Formats: sequence, structure tokens, C-alpha cells
Amino acid sequence: MINDNDLRKWYYSIELQKGIFTKGNNFPNVVLTRKILKNIEVKNKCCLDVGSMEGLIPTLLKRQGAHHVFAYDRRADLSDKINIVKKAYDVDFHFIEGRSLNKLPEELKKLNYFPFDIIVFSGVLYHMFDPLGGLAIVRGLLRNGGILLLETGAVIDKAMAMYFNAKGRFYPRTNYFMASLDALDYMLRFLRLKPLDVIYFKQGKKTPDGLQKCRVCIPSLAIDEPLKGDGDQWMNKDFQTDFKEFLCWDELKNTEPIIKYHTRNSNLIIRKDTGSVNIYETVVNTHEYPINKEDSILRLNDLS
Repeated sequence: MINDNDLRKWYYSIELQKGIFTKGNNFPNVVLTRKILKNIEVKNKCCLDVGSMEGLIPTLLKRQGAHHVFAYDRRADLSDKINIVKKAYDVDFHFIEGRSLNKLPEELKKLNYFPFDIIVFSGVLYHMFDPLGGLAIVRGLLRNGGILLLETGAVIDKAMAMYFNAKGRFYPRTNYFMASLDALDYMLRFLRLKPLDVIYFKQGKKTPDGLQKCRVCIPSLAIDEPLKGDGDQWMNKDFQTDFKEFLCWDELKNTEPIIKYHTRNSNLIIRKDTGSVNIYETVVNTHEYPINKEDSILRLNDLS
């Protein structure tokens, strides 16, 4: 039987027995992640979830037919909850906790599950002191031809900017930098990731200086070269030395098939120079994704 202590202070609302749920926060951003995840062919693939908390995403990955699933969270107090979820949903995945993100690649290589076909990186980037460095570490775990599903807080702005969360103007807790949508787009292409789709919703009112935050979810295909736009000579330069502490491009080369992604979004705006989704232009010219907080809850019959 599930006792009351098992239900308290959870990040996610998860059904552990029929009609019995943990007391989660029902944050709506996971609705975007779950929506995009359904468009990725994960069956028989090797997957990693970065920032797992109690394992909602790894559970869904296993139920979608993923072969090997790894989950990671920096917190060191989640194992008991993870084990409860595994038992309730009859799934198994490898869970790594209590380490800095920059320690994760070394551990995964020792376990001989590297690089991955699909990585989910949801709800983490805007918590990091160094968002570009964090994104580079995660990119360094994804094989070319794989897909990175990024979900994060961002600013609906065309300026090439990274906004500091001074005085908690975006979020009241441990959140540091919010990328503009154009900066996020450029960072992805710089790290050899081709945006394939984007969905979003606005979050709260504008800041006093007129900045509108949002939650945005972007699946991107890992490619062999940086995806520069016309006239961009800077992205052409050799950054191998700078990337050395985060990733090795040679380790990510492979001949495996490209992971398939099936978008149902007919309103995407595509960059003529790169063939990738223009994140900012698509967001400002399309409607917000309709959020139903009930879709943030993991239920026993989900994907069963």
C-alpha cells in the first residue's frame, strides 16, 4: 500500500495506484515536452532524460518502446521515489543522481551507453550558470542523426541576448539566464542542431522593461556541421579548442539511420538559408499551444 509520506513533496503528479496520486506541482511546461515526445520515433532507441526528478519522462520513453533509457538528475534524494514509480509502472531504466552535469559524460561512457539516439533536456537550461556550456555538454552525448528535445524558459525577443534574472524578474527562485528566442535558435545551430519544430505558451505578464517570457519546446536534429546562415563567417570558424572541455565532435560521427520526427505543425516558418525552423518568427506568428494541466499528470493507463 502507498502511505501518505510516499505522496508528499513531489515535483510531478503521478498515479501510483488506481486513483491515488502524488502531490505534485502540475507545472504546465511538461505538457509541451510530452506533446513533442509523441512525434519522435523512440521505439528500440537508446534514450537519455536530463533533469528527470521522479522519472515521468523515462517512464513514458519506456512505454513508447525505447530499448535503453537512462535518467539523470543533479539532486541526490530521488532514488526512493524513482523506485516507487518503476514498480507502479512496471518499467526499468538506469538512474544517475547527485552529480554535476559535467560529470555525467564520463560516467555514461564507463557504462558503455554513449552516445544516445534521443535526449530530452526539459526544464533545466534556464537554471544553469552557463547555458551554452550546459547545452554543449548535452549535445556531446547525442550522436549525429539523433534528436535533442529541448524545453526551457525563454524571452520572446529577436535581440541576440541572454537576459539575467536580476531581482527575480522572470522567476523567483534558482533561475539565472533566459535566452531570447533568436539567441536560442543561434545557439542550437552553432552546436550543430537543426530545429525541426517549435511549440510554446506565454508565461505571466511582461517585465517592467517589456520582456515577455515563455516556455518553448524545440526538437532538433543533430547534424555534422554548424548550421550557419547566409553571410555568417563567424560560425564557420574552428571552435574545436573551445569545445574540448564539453564535447568531442569525432565521437558523435556514425552511420546509424536518422531518427524520424513527424511534425503536425503546418504553420512553421522555415529559414531559407538553413532549412531549419525559425524559432522566433514561428512563435510570433502562431498561436500558443493550448495547455490543459490535466495533461501534466502521469497516469497508470498512459501509453499502456
